[in-house]
Amino acid sequence: GTQIFESSGGKGGGGWKVVDGSFLLVWAMTVTHAATDLKVAPHKRMGDGSMDVVLIRDGATRAQITYLFLQLEHGTHVNAPYVEYYKVSELIWEPNGSSGIICIDGELSAAGSETQDRLPKMHLGKELPMSYEKMHIKIQKGLLPTFVP
Repeated sequence: GTQIFESSGGKGGGGWKVVDGSFLLVWAMTVTHAATDLKVAPHKRMGDGSMDVVLIRDGATRAQITYLFLQLEHGTHVNAPYVEYYKVSELIWEPNGSSGIICIDGELSAAGSETQDRLPKMHLGKELPMSYEKMHIKIQKGLLPTFVP
């Protein structure tokens, strides 16, 4: 399962929470948008020392997923019953099996053994930069994502 350290937001509390299940998509965002028309993390605030994790649970129909992707433009996808939203300072993600992929900043970084032979031709036979295993991500306080054109 996925272990999430929920940020306390300065009001005490916080702590590890285990979120188990099968997910279609896990987004860990340090900015609101993944693209100009993909407002993945609508509650994200720049420089708040956290990342916003958006989980899309398996089990939604194709029609629901299609509608969800249309809602991403405005950030209203977070209201769907199969979407979970967490504001965290740390995340431990562990694959639940050997099928799936990990993309970082839109680039294919790792793939499970059951998935590797089904990758697009451009990735077949290439060594990926990461292994498909448990990953611990921690936000460093005081860092501010910036964009310089």
